[in-house]
Amino acid sequence: MLSGEIGKSGGGGAAAGTALAKAQAKAAELQKADPSLTDAAALEKAFDADAALQAEYLKEMKYMAATQILDLEAFPAGADLSTKQFHAVKLNGDGALVTAGDGDDILGILEDKPKSGEQGTVSLAGRPKAKLGGTVSPGALLAVNANGQLITAAAGKRIVARAMESGAAGEIIQVQLINAGAIVPTP
Repeated sequence: MLSGEIGKSGGGGAAAGTALAKAQAKAAELQKADPSLTDAAALEKAFDADAALQAEYLKEMKYMAATQILDLEAFPAGADLSTKQFHAVKLNGDGALVTAGDGDDILGILEDKPKSGEQGTVSLAGRPKAKLGGTVSPGALLAVNANGQLITAAAGKRIVARAMESGAAGEIIQVQLINAGAIVPTP
């Protein structure tokens, strides 16, 4: 059932997460009982026998995939952004981070909670988590609202990302950044 996923984790190599380590321990027990089992077959049996462990592993792999494909850069915060983690940000005239607003072209998504003058880490590209300002569907093109949250892009709005999953206002979801500055055409 998980053979395609097992290959992505490096098979029987170093544990990629807690669930994989647990499954590897169970696989070792299975191999003691049946020495003819290969590492991959024993690992697959361990996952197949424990649906909760399998779900935990898939969740860890999704998180790892999301966090490993970000282009991160640090910039000084030009305002207190301690409540703006996962919001869209841009650079002000001094080259410091501020919350992006309605229709702005963004620099990226803020990954941490810097106060004014502190360094803030920004996802410039990839699939970061972002806070929503409204309900979105998977695949929806997204724009920024006045508070730096992402919303479904309407006609005349600048596209900054694509929703990778559904979500509602106030939720944090994974998005694919699109830093091309395209504007949704008006019909």
